[in-house]
Amino acid sequence: MKPFDPSDFMQKIKLKEAEYLMATGPELSPTEVKNLLDQVLPKPSGAVQVLLQVLEDRLKVVTSDLENLDVFPTPLLTRDSGPLRKGFTLHRSQNGLDIQFVFSESTEGLFLSLKVNPHKGLSAELVSDGIALETLERLDLRSMFDTPIQMDFAPEIRILAGDEIRANFHFLLKS
Repeated sequence: MKPFDPSDFMQKIKLKEAEYLMATGPELSPTEVKNLLDQVLPKPSGAVQVLLQVLEDRLKVVTSDLENLDVFPTPLLTRDSGPLRKGFTLHRSQNGLDIQFVFSESTEGLFLSLKVNPHKGLSAELVSDGIALETLERLDLRSMFDTPIQMDFAPEIRILAGDEIRANFHFLLKS
């Protein structure tokens, strides 16, 4: 059984599986029950959970610290000479950092750019299932991830000072 999965459906399946095993198998000791539940229940990561739902005219934002927002799009300049893309900007503060997440729409998904103040000595990672997909080594030189974020994907953004995690956000994207 895999550990916590951000998918609601998979979480329910895992809980039902644990319930079934507990009901049909031999009597479990309290230690075994704890170990089984530790495999199923989510572990606190310290990350702020952010649910993003892209609607036609806005971005609906719900966070684990009970902040609900509607973010309206702004036109963004792009590197290519094509038409302006729609983008959404979300501001957050964590551990003394002022963080601006800029999501820009594309046919490939959402592209994420970060602006962090202060940014000196900081890097950022785009993480999926505990594996770093992409790293921005120096936020003062580069701020945009090249990896597009697909809908119904749950990436984690870690802002690091060396090996220390200074800010941690877990995004759940829904279309």
